[in-house]
Amino acid sequence: MKYQNPIIRGFHPDPSICRVGSDYYLVTSTFEYFPGIALFHSRDLVNWKQIGNCITRPGQLDYAKFKDSGGVWAPTIRCYKGRFYVTAAIDGMGNMIMHTDDINGEWSAPVWTDFGGIDPSICFDGDEAYYCTNDFTNGHEAIVLAKIDPDTGVRKEERREIWNGTGGGWLESPHVYHIGDYYYILAAEGGTNYTHMETAARSKNIYGPYENCPYNPVLTNRNDTTKQIQCAGHADLIDDENGNWWMVHLGTRSVLKSKTPLGRETFLTPVEWKKGWPVAVNRRAKLENELDRIVCRTKEENAQNKNAYGQIETERNIHIGNSFNFKPNFSISSWEPQWLWLREPDITLYERKSNALILHPSAFDFKAPAQPCFVGICQPDIDCHFQTTFTFEPKDGEEGGMLLYLSSNFYYRICKRKQKGKTQLAVIRKLDDVEVTDYVKELESTESPITIYINASAAGYHITWKTEDEALEDAGTYSLRFLCTEIENRCFTGTIIGIYAADHTIIQRKTSEQDKKQETLKTQRRSSSMTITNFEASIC
Repeated sequence: MKYQNPIIRGFHPDPSICRVGSDYYLVTSTFEYFPGIALFHSRDLVNWKQIGNCITRPGQLDYAKFKDSGGVWAPTIRCYKGRFYVTAAIDGMGNMIMHTDDINGEWSAPVWTDFGGIDPSICFDGDEAYYCTNDFTNGHEAIVLAKIDPDTGVRKEERREIWNGTGGGWLESPHVYHIGDYYYILAAEGGTNYTHMETAARSKNIYGPYENCPYNPVLTNRNDTTKQIQCAGHADLIDDENGNWWMVHLGTRSVLKSKTPLGRETFLTPVEWKKGWPVAVNRRAKLENELDRIVCRTKEENAQNKNAYGQIETERNIHIGNSFNFKPNFSISSWEPQWLWLREPDITLYERKSNALILHPSAFDFKAPAQPCFVGICQPDIDCHFQTTFTFEPKDGEEGGMLLYLSSNFYYRICKRKQKGKTQLAVIRKLDDVEVTDYVKELESTESPITIYINASAAGYHITWKTEDEALEDAGTYSLRFLCTEIENRCFTGTIIGIYAADHTIIQRKTSEQDKKQETLKTQRRSSSMTITNFEASIC
């Protein structure tokens, strides 16, 4: 069979996976974005569909506290006796567990554990649930473990220190598995950067002592001179129904030398067992994989030469996933699961009706605890296309259009705005402590719909636009560099591309008219609205 990595493209880091029969479920980190913890389904490990999110209701978490790259970290998903559990670290709040009996339905409110550390995981073994995290309370790195009630978060025994890693530093993302006669630990070391790696240990007792794998690191791309994939690590083991073993893990693809605007993505790497140890094939991740195994098919499907979705294949055992076309239907009120807001949104700023999405401008502010009027999706690949069509008659100080957002310090705006009585189409880039206006064109008609096009490639973001019945205009090509995660300090996310509306005067009004009621302010700021009739994205 052949398949291509990454299996889930764009900002989808820290994958965790479980299998129920022929169905595979995978979750990834979402950090400061809402809804939280993206949830995917597959029947063949290669082709994935996002079926929802685990944190979907207001008040499940206090998103107001989540700064850049804060929020929801490193979830783990497991299924036990028909109930699905997800645990995750919540920056500044601790470790929580949620559950559901319907994978397509709502998840419970979180219950909190008294474990410190980050990157929690659950191992169900017999009738017990064991909870583990990384820990540094005794002055050194360790993996700690204890029995827990997964429905309440209550710990049943004292935490025990079971493993200290191999000395690679930044010991995190531990998972414990009971396979055959051994308990195995899989953990990340080296930090989630170019020295990232996955290491393993095993013991016949879940509490240890654990012996290190002689093949450590069992996965790393730190010495891969092709530089196609970097930062590989943070893995979770899974076996398919045909007895093959795999790792899902994060990694990055080099776009601008060693940099990428996509963030960390989800990869699939085959695992082989060497003298009782799970080791990634070739001990590294690859973009293109060809191996002598059939993945995740029943015997009947194999005999009929069908893939896991029942489709006849034109070429035997060829799996090319990652096709992506996103075009929301604004005639329905429910939001597609791919949409992301920066922190929990003020949902009154958004209306889906009459085949359109209406945005009401918010204050121009992206730093916590702000709830900006901005909604987007992950940039799905290096070569991709976005476009949107909208009408907007801004007042002085208002703007709206498309936003390419990495963090509150780095973003590009392509907007229709009104400034000092003039209506303009502008491209403005926020580059840390500098704001640069790269392009300005005055608009003769303020009422005509505008369509903005963004074509992304390794060469940059090429921006064009047009008004109704007018010729296409070129607004320039802009470097990827300032939306690459390596440029921003401590950036765990990736570029989000979407639509926004802002009013630069709202904060001034709040300051000068503090005695006025919030409802009065709400009425004032909604004198203008932006109507989006089309938004679409695709991989080129």
